[in-house]
Parts: sequence; C-alpha cells; structure tokens
Amino acid sequence: MSREDGANGRLGREEWLARALDILALEGQATLRIDRLCTALGVTKGSFYWHFEDRDDFVRSLVAFWSDNFTDPVLRRITRMEGSPRDRLKALMHTVSEGGLARYDVSIRAWAAQDPELLASTVKAVDRRRLAFTWALFEEMGFDKENAEMRARLRRLSQLRGGGPCQEQQAGAAKVTRWIFRVDYASGAPRGLNGSC
Repeated sequence: MSREDGANGRLGREEWLARALDILALEGQATLRIDRLCTALGVTKGSFYWHFEDRDDFVRSLVAFWSDNFTDPVLRRITRMEGSPRDRLKALMHTVSEGGLARYDVSIRAWAAQDPELLASTVKAVDRRRLAFTWALFEEMGFDKENAEMRARLRRLSQLRGGGPCQEQQAGAAKVTRWIFRVDYASGAPRGLNGSC
C-alpha cells in the first residue's frame, strides 16, 4: 500500500487503520494517541481529522476494521468451501495460521480490557462469531455439543498462544491442534474426554 492517497497526498482511511493496527501490535495501545500516531505515520493532525471525527470514532473504526478484515472474509471463504467439516476446519486453521490473521488478536484484547467502553462489545461479538463457527464445524464432524464446544475453545486458545514468535508457543499450539482432531479410529467416531484420548 502506498503512503499517499491519490494525487492529494493524504493518507487514506484504510491505510490509517492498517498501519494503526501494526503500531498497536508493536508498541501497544498507549501509542495510539492522535499526536503520536501522526508522528509515527509522518502526517499532520489534519490528516487524522479528515478521516475521523475524534479519537473515539478512530477507535471504533479500528476495531471494526480488525473485525471486517480478519474475521468476516475468512468465515465467508470457509463457508463457501466444499468438502467435509474436517477439511473446512483444517482450511480455517491453515488460513488463520499461514495468513497471520491472529497477529493483532492479543493486542486488541489487551486494549479492550483497558478500554472496555469502546472496544469490549465488538471484541466479544467477534469472539462469539468465531467460536460459534468453529463449534458448528466440530458438531458437523460428529462431536457432541460439550466436546465440540471444548474443542472450539481449545482451538481458539491455541491460536492465540500459537501466534507468538516463540518456538515453544508454536509447538504447544501444534499439540493442541493434533488433539482436537483425534478420533477413535476403530469406530470412526470422535473421541471424548472419558480417557480415550
């Protein structure tokens, strides 16, 4: 993405939001003050106010941008896929992992904990949609409601943990991923938590 928005030389709204997510992930939410953002992006406050009414509008726009670009397209793509629920779940996990689509999740959640009035409802809505989607795939695979929910929640936690740079984090996430797909190969049925895993 180029820094300039057409011939007028302004930073475009989408680029403001994309670059703000990168700054959030690298430096934390304290850096997302208008003056510090403008300095980091090399623009004036006029550029900010061209796109956003105020900081609250910017924050709401940023969280909506995160949701719109890192959740909705993935769910639509996987929903349209043909194949078994297992194939779609694997594709979901691969898409999120390989595309780095969870890279902002920890930062967004930390920020939502500090500023719940502006962020928490959107973050919770995204989490509910993601969990429900994954839960439904596990149920389609044949897991009962309880096991499907537990596996969906573990998959989400492993995604958050596995998004880190540490090899130990990635190895732990890989173990959880292998476990959530375990089935009883004698019967072909999903394994439960009764000691058969």
